[in-house]
Amino acid sequence: MLFRSEGLIDQPGQRVEFLRATAAGLEKLGRHAEAFEAFLRLAMQDAQSESEPGFTGTPREPVSKNLTVRHDRWVFARMNSLYTQAGEADRKAMDATIAGQWEQAKSRDSEKGLRRFVQYFGFHAIGDQARLTLAKRLLLNDELLEIGRAHV
Repeated sequence: MLFRSEGLIDQPGQRVEFLRATAAGLEKLGRHAEAFEAFLRLAMQDAQSESEPGFTGTPREPVSKNLTVRHDRWVFARMNSLYTQAGEADRKAMDATIAGQWEQAKSRDSEKGLRRFVQYFGFHAIGDQARLTLAKRLLLNDELLEIGRAHV
């Protein structure tokens, strides 16, 4: 498997670079489902980094000489692009992956998991269901001001 060498990397920054390069290479080769998997691993790396002590905020991703974007938004855009460009077989594999992520987000019974799902998979048809579920959860917890953020 392509990701076996990832286990040899012990620094989060190196892992991010490895996954970014792997995803870009797979995308150039037209291997959309595998590139999508690499971006999913990047999203999971983001989640892990956020829970570590000393986390200083969402990293920025350079997209040109004078422009950077939040890393999570960059991953979202790349995953959305891959999904849009994918053929039927690759899209089915991505749909299954996204459905699995949705099931995990729902089963965790936490706003954080729902937010993370919307943050990375809001482009997918399940994203609307996730936003609605998150909004209902926020309403139940009387967090009306947070509902506006659920659109991400």
